Order: sequence, then C-alpha cells, then structure tokens
Amino acid sequence: MNMKCGFFRQIVAATALLTGLCCMAQVKPGDNLLVNGQLEADQANMPPFWNPTSGAEHIRYIANSGLPGLGCLTLSSDDGAKEAVIRQAGLQLVAGERYRLSAMVRTKDFESGHYGVIVCNQGWFSSQGILAVERTQDWTAMSVEFDAAESSSGTYAFIVFAIKFKGELSVADLRLEALTKAGQDGSKRSLQAENALQPRLVPVEPLLHRIPTDRPEVTFRFFGRLLPNLEAADNKPEDYDIVWKCGDEPEVVQPLKKPLNVLTLPKNRPWRGKLETAIRSHATGEIVLRQVHDVETIDVRELNPAGHRRLNNLVTEILHADLQATAEEQRFEFVNVRNGWLYLAVRDAGAAPVELHLGDDVVIRPDAAWKETFRERPEGSYVVAVKGAANGGQLIVRQIADIFNYCPGSKSFVGENGDYDWPIMSKYMLRAVTTLNGGSIPEGHLDEVRDSGYHWLANINTTPDFLKDEANLHNRLLTHNGFTMPCYDGVTCDELFFWDASQIIKFTNGIKSFENPQDRLIYTWVVGKPSTNAIDYEFISTCINASRSRGHLLYEIYCRTKETEEQAQAYIRNYAQKSAEAMKQLYPNVMGNLGIIFGNFNQIPIITLIHHPSVDYKYFLDMQLNLVANDPAFEGLGTVGYWGSYYADRELYRWSSMLLRHYCVEGRTDMLSNQYGFRYISGHIQNGDFAGTLAPWTANGNVTTDSFDGFAAASQNRWGGNDGLGDTFAVFTKEGDETSTLSQQVTGLVPGRLYCLQFCTGDADDIKAKRLNPRKFGISANLGDGAEVDPACSWIHVDMRKDGRYAYNNNVARVNLHHIVFKATASETTLTFSNAEAIAGEHLALNFVMLHPFLDGDEK
Repeated sequence: MNMKCGFFRQIVAATALLTGLCCMAQVKPGDNLLVNGQLEADQANMPPFWNPTSGAEHIRYIANSGLPGLGCLTLSSDDGAKEAVIRQAGLQLVAGERYRLSAMVRTKDFESGHYGVIVCNQGWFSSQGILAVERTQDWTAMSVEFDAAESSSGTYAFIVFAIKFKGELSVADLRLEALTKAGQDGSKRSLQAENALQPRLVPVEPLLHRIPTDRPEVTFRFFGRLLPNLEAADNKPEDYDIVWKCGDEPEVVQPLKKPLNVLTLPKNRPWRGKLETAIRSHATGEIVLRQVHDVETIDVRELNPAGHRRLNNLVTEILHADLQATAEEQRFEFVNVRNGWLYLAVRDAGAAPVELHLGDDVVIRPDAAWKETFRERPEGSYVVAVKGAANGGQLIVRQIADIFNYCPGSKSFVGENGDYDWPIMSKYMLRAVTTLNGGSIPEGHLDEVRDSGYHWLANINTTPDFLKDEANLHNRLLTHNGFTMPCYDGVTCDELFFWDASQIIKFTNGIKSFENPQDRLIYTWVVGKPSTNAIDYEFISTCINASRSRGHLLYEIYCRTKETEEQAQAYIRNYAQKSAEAMKQLYPNVMGNLGIIFGNFNQIPIITLIHHPSVDYKYFLDMQLNLVANDPAFEGLGTVGYWGSYYADRELYRWSSMLLRHYCVEGRTDMLSNQYGFRYISGHIQNGDFAGTLAPWTANGNVTTDSFDGFAAASQNRWGGNDGLGDTFAVFTKEGDETSTLSQQVTGLVPGRLYCLQFCTGDADDIKAKRLNPRKFGISANLGDGAEVDPACSWIHVDMRKDGRYAYNNNVARVNLHHIVFKATASETTLTFSNAEAIAGEHLALNFVMLHPFLDGDEK
C-alpha cells in the first residue's frame, strides 16, 4: 500500500514492537496473572475476559457485591442445575512452580457434589484450588498454594464451576500469583487478555460508507493501554494524539480521548477513499497504532415516511393502492427510507398479464408465475408503474428484512424425501427468501433467479483449521467462486466463534485490510455471545462495514426443543433475545446489519434439533419467528432466516418457507400454527422415548425398557447436547416364533385430518456394542380402525452410512426411520408395534415415537 505521509512509514515496525512488548510483559512479585480479577464490567453483562462456557443462565454478574469497589460473579440455581462454568483461559504457567490462588467467597444454601474455584491444565486432567466451602458463609477470604501440574499445551484456565447444584456460590477479587522467580519469569497472562489490551481505535458511527456529506463526522472508540506494562498507572490518553489523513487532504492532529473521538472529514462533497489514522506519543513521537479504513461520504436526503404502516419488526408497508380496471399504465410514487429489500406485488388482478416497472427496470413480467418480486434498493424516492391491470387489483410495496436461507437446490440426505428441486423450491422457498446461501440453482433456472433480483452467496470455510492469517484469507477470498463467478453476489464466511479470540483477531485484521475489488458481499457467521469487549467490538465494526457497509453478521441461534411450552418460551427468549441484546449493548448500531438465523434441521438420524418426540416441531419453529417479529429487542433487525433446510424433512422444508412468508413478507404478528391447529404438545400419544417405564403403553410378550448413554446423540444425532434424552428405548426380544407387541390408544384425532407417525428402530445389542451393522429391522407399526394410511407418503429409511456428520456419529449402531402419513377417520385409533418380522434371538429397540398433525401439500 502506498503511504503518502511520513509518519505512516514508521507504524508497522512500531506496532509489531509494541505487540511483542505487551505479550512478553514480565510478571513481578505480587502481580495478578488474571486480567480483570476485580470483575469490572463497564456496562457489559459479564466482566470482560470472563467467559461463561456452560450454564450461562445460572451465572449472573452483580456490580455491587457489598465489598468496597468490587463486583462479583454468582452461580445460582433453585432446582439442581446441571452445571455452570465460567473461566479465563489461555494462562501460561510453569509446571512444578509454586502459585497462590485466592478469592473472596460467599455462599447461601449452597449444595453441590462437585464445585470449585480452580486452576486446571489442558483437558482438565488435573486441577488445584478452593474445593470446600460452608453451606452458607458471608464474604470470606480464601486461598490455596499449589505447584502447577504439567499441561500438554503449556496453557491453563482459571475456572469457577458447580455441578448439579442448588443455592448460590459467589466469588469476587479473584487472584492468581506466581510465588517463585522461575514462575514469574515463565508465566504469562491470557493471550486473549493481552490482545484485548492492545490499543484499538474502532469506528462506531455512522457506517463508514454512509457518512453524510453535510455532517461528515466519524466517531471512533479507543480501547486498550498505551504502554506495555499492564500494571502501569500512567497510561494517559491525553499524552497521545490521533494523527489522521483523508485522501489527499492535509494531515490532521488532535488529542486522543477516552473513550470517544470524533474525526471531521471534508464537508459538502461526495467522496470515497482511504482514511488513515494513527496514535502518536507526545513525548517520543512513537507511533503505537496504525490503521487504514475505506470510507465514503454520501448525500443523505430527508425522506418523509408519511403513510408508511409498520406491520411487525420485519415488515413496513409503504404503499397499498387500488388499481383501476384498465390495461393502461398507472403510476405511483413511494419513499424507501432505508437501504434494503422491497417486496412488490400486484394482487387480486386475476389472470391479466400484468407488468410492473420500478423506475426503468421491469421487475414483474406479464408471463411471471407469481405477480410479485423482491428487489434490493437504496433509500430514496421511487416511481412504480403498472401495465395490463385490466381486472383492477391491489398494488403493494413493503420494506422488508433480508430473508435468508441455507441452502437452495439441495437433495435431502434421507432420499425418501425426494429432491428439493425447482418445483418445490419455486413454490415455497423463492416466495419467501431474498438471499440464498450455498447449494445450487437447478439447471436451466439460473438466469431466472438472477433476473428476479435474488442474492446468491457462496460459502467459504473460515474455521480455525482453515483461517491461517491475513494473506491466506485474502487469497482464498479472491480465488473463491463467490468472488470469481458472475452468478454469485459474494460469500458467507463460515464460521467465527466469539470465544476464540485468536480466530476473531485474524479474521478482523484480514477483512479490515481486504481490498474488495467488486464490492461483493461478505456475510459472517458467528456463534456465541460477545465475551471480550475490545476484540469483539472491533470484529463487529469490521464485519458490518465490509462490502461498502453492506456486510452482515449472521448469528446462529439453533434452538433445541424443551419439555414444555413454557420452558421452550423461556429458553428461546434467553437464547435469541439475550444474544441480540448482548450484541446491541456492546455495539448499539448493529441491528440493521445483524441477522438472526434459526436452525430448521429436524432430519433424524442425520441431524435434528428435536429432542422431545412429544413436541410438534412446526409449532416450535413458529414460536421462534414469532418472537423475532414481535419483541422490541429485534426492532430494526437486518436479516432473518434459516440454516439447515437440506437437513429438514419435506414437511419442514415447506413449513419453514411458509413461516418466513407469514412473518417476513406478509408482516403478520399472530402465529401461523393457529391457522392449522398445531400445538406445542400434540398429545395424541405419550412417552415416545420409553423413559424409565413402558407406561402408558400395553406390552404383550417380551417387551422391556433399556438405555444406553449417548445413543440418541451417536445414532440419531439429536444435536446440541441432549442430557440423556432419547438414550432410553423399548426392547422387543424375539423368542422363537413368538411375537411381542406394544400398543397405545391414540386420542384427540380430528376425522378427515392428515397425521404423521414417525419412529426409530434399531438393534439393542448393536447399540450397546457401538457396532456398525446397518440393515432393515423387523419392527413394524399398525394403525387400527380410525386411520387410513397413505402409501404414497409413507416410507422407511434404512440408515446405511458408515460415517455420520460428526466423528461421534461414525461407526456406531444405525437406525431405521419410519414415516407413516394417515388420514384420521375417527377421533381415536390403536397404534400397535410388533416384532413379527424379527429374527429369533434379536433384541430390537424402539424409540422416538412421535405423532403430530401433518401439513398437507405436495407430498410424493
């Protein structure tokens, strides 16, 4: 890069030197190896550098602990929580050297079989620390000295945890000190914490490519320390200047402030170029930070949203006009008050060959299958013209969120579902989606998709194994199909993890310095909640300012079912709502560039979010989008959608698209499930996983219950941690020619309605031996009077895979998935399972028995 100003030539070497000094800062006697051991939070939900890695809902931060000037972390549970863990990882200690761990500890009615305030080695094979407290105690100073155990990676973690606990465990003033000279010389603070303390100057507002020409001010937030000694008290921003240069304009020098600094660019002319900034010491002239941003000033018009009608968080109707019954052109004007997606439609026009123009573009042609379209447009005033509306009708224009789906044109991994090809894709997905990710466009339809205005993003792997450094990321982006093939609009970077600071920093630096020659879109998948303010703040700013400030963060919110609707509602709120709020709290301007992406994968045994067969997953999905559409936490959300459509069965593929249409196009606030009579618990049968008992099933012959730890995860891939759910099953033992049965009365059916019965079968001996021996198993189901089975929609999938999606799915017992669609002819029927087709001596397993209303449609 050509530097036009002398001071910038010094920066690379100076910054590298500072980084080295910070990372190698010597530990002195009495130094705390923990960063932020006093648990200061600076308005965050959790103290920076402390990461809840399990049971976050049972960990809370209290700014005023009752100890002077100290906050505290409290682990609490009323009902025997499984676990709660919070940690600071990446500490470098010296094995065999002496250390002191200390903390202020308070408890209230605390009970736990396993807990502590500890230091552990890599893999938690060895730990030392505070392992015993009173059931109830006021703030008590506690400490322990120990010799550090060996650690395979040389790194250690400081952890506060409790397993299967009740009551409260609170900690404050956490310290870890090296007591020997060798320990002090060889110990280092967390690399994540060290990195977070590097000087940063991060753009806050406005978006870097949305700077108004009449008020060209850019606010930067300063993070970090300016001297290498972490304990230094004289890190004073007022001893430093910001030196900045905008294009060919003269260099500007202004005092560095903490935390916010406003840079005023040249006024009253649209401009795009490089904004170079640095932090320079008054005393020495040393440059301690250098960066370059691509910026743009634009004319921002005052737009009047009069007549706009907000339908929900995702949809605002900006034009709804009656069309006269004439084939002549009819023109209308509307105002789009923000950059983004529009939905345009002509409704109630009958079979008339309507044509719709948006400005100079024909966006609906007379031969279009649907008289509607999606188009991305910048803010501004528009003219829309309708031709051929001989029957009259309604013209509708709506401002909508970016509606996302991964992935199009796919084949189901359970072949009996059939291909998700053009007929189903065009009927469902393309009427409810604006941005397609990955997959393929069916042959012969690419031009149609491109002409219709959809975005199509390729997918590039940016996980730690693939993300090496900045140069590697640049090269992979520039040579990727998403940047080289004209059919794509850009890429999604898949995926980043908030808890992996090293990955976040590499990606942030790579995207900041990436020259995007065609301004192609870069969307970034992200997992977890922000945990390190400075690092994550810069990451968020960089991601949303990519692609001329059109970059989006795609937040993965993959919800697992819960036992009751109330538990599910609380869980979704805690997961989705709290994640969005954590992002907004850290970076308030993020919402327009933030995506909430739910999981819609339910295809057992490939991968499924269904952990409870009693739950109608259609209703559960509905709950999630309903929250986003209505809760104020999601107002202004930029993107919403699904990952996993190719892991959804055919019914869920259709239903997912219908939900997106309902909330993101039609702007509804009510649950779509209400129109179909779906409920969270359908209630037609009970105990589909045979958890500890056969009741209320009736057994005839040799039928018992059994279980095997990890079966549901390994063989059925109930994803995301199932805590033993689904590890139980009924076992049918085949003795000679004898047949055993298991039956239950199915109740609450509506005559004339379609239902779907699904269940899994396997070999209990294979399950316990973790033996790969796939085949069709001899358990069948029979529905009695009151049910008419539809053979065309019913099938058995025999899982013949050797390897599954994850390593834990490899070389394990395989299952059969039975899928039976039937029409109820009475309000009740009898469901009977039988092992009549089993081989003598077999012990066959049955579980995941679920029966729910079926979404009628275009099933095979």
